[in-house]
Amino acid sequence: MKKLLLALLMLFTSVYAVEAVNSSTTWTTGAYENNAHLSKRLFINDANKLVVKIKGSTEFDYDFVYVYNQNGKLIKKISGAIDTEFLVDGSSIKVELISDDEVTDSGITVNISKSKTDSVTSWKTGEYSNNSNLQKELYINGAKKLNVKIKGSTELDCDFVLIYDQNGNLIQKLSGVIDADFTVNGSAITAQLISDETQTDSGIDVTISKPKDTVSYWNTGKYSNNSNLLKELYINSAKSINVKIQGEVEEDYDFLYIYNKQGDLIKKLSGNINSEFNVDSSSILVKLTSDDSTIGKGVVVTISDLNSSNNQSISLLGSIDSLPNGKMRHFSINKSESKVYFANGYGLYVYNIEDPQEPLFSGNSLDGYNIVVKNNKIAYSVSHPPVISHHTHSDIKELSIVDDSNISKVRQIGRVGGFITEMKLSYNKRYLYVINLAGGIAGPSHYNLYKYNLKKAKYVFKVRYGSYHYMKEIGLTHTDKYLFLYSKNNNKTEVAIYNTKNKNAKKLPTITNIDSNIHKMLTSSDDKKLFIATDKGLKIYDISNISKPKEIVTYPTNDVVYDIALSKDNKKIYMANAANGLEVLDISNLYSITKVANYETPKATKISLSKNESKIYLVDEQNGFLILSNQ
Repeated sequence: MKKLLLALLMLFTSVYAVEAVNSSTTWTTGAYENNAHLSKRLFINDANKLVVKIKGSTEFDYDFVYVYNQNGKLIKKISGAIDTEFLVDGSSIKVELISDDEVTDSGITVNISKSKTDSVTSWKTGEYSNNSNLQKELYINGAKKLNVKIKGSTELDCDFVLIYDQNGNLIQKLSGVIDADFTVNGSAITAQLISDETQTDSGIDVTISKPKDTVSYWNTGKYSNNSNLLKELYINSAKSINVKIQGEVEEDYDFLYIYNKQGDLIKKLSGNINSEFNVDSSSILVKLTSDDSTIGKGVVVTISDLNSSNNQSISLLGSIDSLPNGKMRHFSINKSESKVYFANGYGLYVYNIEDPQEPLFSGNSLDGYNIVVKNNKIAYSVSHPPVISHHTHSDIKELSIVDDSNISKVRQIGRVGGFITEMKLSYNKRYLYVINLAGGIAGPSHYNLYKYNLKKAKYVFKVRYGSYHYMKEIGLTHTDKYLFLYSKNNNKTEVAIYNTKNKNAKKLPTITNIDSNIHKMLTSSDDKKLFIATDKGLKIYDISNISKPKEIVTYPTNDVVYDIALSKDNKKIYMANAANGLEVLDISNLYSITKVANYETPKATKISLSKNESKIYLVDEQNGFLILSNQ
């Protein structure tokens, strides 16, 4: 009986002992001594992967913590102020702390646990200490590639952020004011922040995600001193890409570096930048670094696929080489698309374009400068004398409507006084918006904007700007509720937004971050996007919240975008891009704008589309009025 009880007791003890040693998950060294060699094996028997966390402090660069996996391979060697978290394959690790013969510290605490999550995607260091060695492994199980974003600040050239791939290869080393965005092959990265013994900073935020198929645009904006900005641009399906860069950095002190997919430096730029080149790769890495004084406006970088399958064909159908007098300035097409009207200060000229290959001159009327067409009625401003310059601006007095069946019959709808500089017809064709310059030659002038009800022949809305506040261009929403008014005042450019249903002309928030002249403004058919043609390219804004317009993207060009036209489906935009001629952009993905067509002309200035978009009407200062086939 005693033997049986003893056997049962021994069995119970052995079972309990086995259960008790299934895991050992925590080790705290406490304050250690000189010449210490401390070690501990931590394990969870049924684990396939461990999360390892280590916190504490050792003498920086003299006393070290070593972490080995279950096969004895060294995984980590760390020192200083430690706060690290990482993954280790297997069910166990061995941790060692080895110190030298002088100066000790408070030691470390190591904790392991089973990896229970499929992803850890963010890390925020917060403000860090001197001699820090902070680490975090971020991962998305099953991912083949990661998009890595890093923002924050470290002491320039003294405290560093290091990014390693899942194989331990160093991918990036960053310092200073950091704003980085790049991709890494694999499902995991290790982010590390190492500081020296003097001066710290606010630290960094690191996030990872699965990357998009295309990232083709980067606008650095106005950057800071000691910046280290990094962005990878790529089109995964591309074999070769076109790169456009425009902007400004401090010459000979701040630099823009362009690297190809293999990491080779292919461009180093500084100062005023206007560069376009091709790269035989699907991606580039762009880096902007600045020194500790004087900054620039920053740069805009875009890439496009050189071999895009979306390319469309444009060819010439016919042309009107020149007008009887003067240059081609403003033109408009009638409802049936059988006639084109030109007004240029010398007169109103009409051509029949039913046969695009043989346009026929149909006649001319009184002197006209600006023109819009409603059905078969033409509204235009009248000039006396016909030669228009800033010296005769007060001579333009009349806003007139001409019947298309008899263009010599003029019905005057009002005397607005001064020089009518711009007209725009509302999308519903009920209202005509007019900008006029009033005032004498000797005295100060002022600008007025009128909204005319064409049926009642009177204005229902008015905005007035003071002396030397120049109104330049009008943009409208399709609902005719909001007006975008571009103006310049003391060389400051702004786009003011007005609710035209409010007779008090109350101004809504203003867009001010435009650093070049504006030539045309259009809205998308749903009135959620605003497209602006400028001296430097195309700007696109989100206006879905009209009180908080937000820039989405800038597509830079190396010449002036004088005019733009938008396809009905809002997927393509047509640009009259001066010496670049006609350019057609695919904007179905605003973050991957691609040029799909180009028609070369010496100086394209005005553009319009036919109703079914099968024809493009283009004015070029040297080649005249072109009728193009759009396939």
